[in-house]
Parts: sequence; structure tokens; C-alpha cells
Amino acid sequence: MMDFFNFKNEPTMSSQESTPVYGNTPTETTNSVNQEVNIEDPYVVQDEEEREKIRLELIQTEEDIAAMKSTLRSKEAAAKELKRKLGITPMSEVKKDVAQGWKNLQQSNA
Repeated sequence: MMDFFNFKNEPTMSSQESTPVYGNTPTETTNSVNQEVNIEDPYVVQDEEEREKIRLELIQTEEDIAAMKSTLRSKEAAAKELKRKLGITPMSEVKKDVAQGWKNLQQSNA
């Protein structure tokens, strides 16, 4: 049975697709650590030793983010299983949300 209210079944993005955009156009995305250096940018660190420290910190940060995403996915799956065991279905959640929204609307107009 297809779960119409479960948006977690979206395709996963590769690390390159999930890299944030740092500019006004999609062509200015970072390519992780192997990006060309713009030496005209005054904010770019020029010292190679400092750049290496920053690269290592970036790698560690990206690894931490990946681990957190993995943990979040497993916790979402566990929550979904617990809801199923309690009989909480996506449809019952939608009904509850609609009923609460309707109640809030009635109270705001009164």
C-alpha cells in the first residue's frame, strides 16, 4: 500500500547535489574540498597551512552532518514504527490537524 502522506520516500541526493549554493547562480556551487581558489577574493585564506586546517575542519564538519542525517533518518523510521504500533496513521493525523485548524478558525472569527 502506498503511503501518500509520507514524504520521506524522496530520492536521496548525492553529496555533490546536497552541497549548499554559495552565490547567486547554481554554477557557483562548492565542489567540496577540491574547489578552485579565487585569489582575487579578499576573504580567501592564502596561507597554505591555514588552508589545510580549514580543509580538515570542512571534511570533519561534512562527516558530522552526514552522521547526523543518518541518525535523524533512523529516528524518523523508529518514530514511524512507534506510531504504527499505537495505531496513529497518516490519515488520522491529517484528520486531527484539519479538525484543530477548523476549531482555530471558528474561534478566531467568533
